[in-house]
Amino acid sequence: MTDPVEWLGRWVSEADRARLDEASVALTPSRSIGVAGAVIAWREHIAKIDVDLDAAPDDRSVWGAHDLVAAVIMRDIVAETAGLADPALLATIEPAIAEVDEWFRRITEPDDDGCLDRVDGRPAEGRAWWWRRIPLRGPIREELQELYGHNQRP
Repeated sequence: MTDPVEWLGRWVSEADRARLDEASVALTPSRSIGVAGAVIAWREHIAKIDVDLDAAPDDRSVWGAHDLVAAVIMRDIVAETAGLADPALLATIEPAIAEVDEWFRRITEPDDDGCLDRVDGRPAEGRAWWWRRIPLRGPIREELQELYGHNQRP
């Protein structure tokens, strides 16, 4: 797989990446993330979910339902930081965001049962489309089916 910074460089120069990361939100009291960093993190989350689609359930390295929640929270952060960025500069990174979003759509399907909301446990009203998708197969999906009530199979 391509290095994430190198991948982002297809659209955004190093200088513009630094400027994009000035539009940031706090992750913790001592750590923040900007647009470019959030897009890279979103891509890395999707890459791991994709790899895990065909992993054995007993593989201790696989992610679970809460990791999917972390991934979609990262997509929320992409949206939040994008809303803070200069629109002209944001236009340079939007194709990268669209590419990762499409990748996520390809490896997931609609979560008509709303089980991802049950995993998260917070009010679901007003959430974006990425909160309404679950993996097509794999350990995350199996955990969702077993523990959170998603009974549809591909």
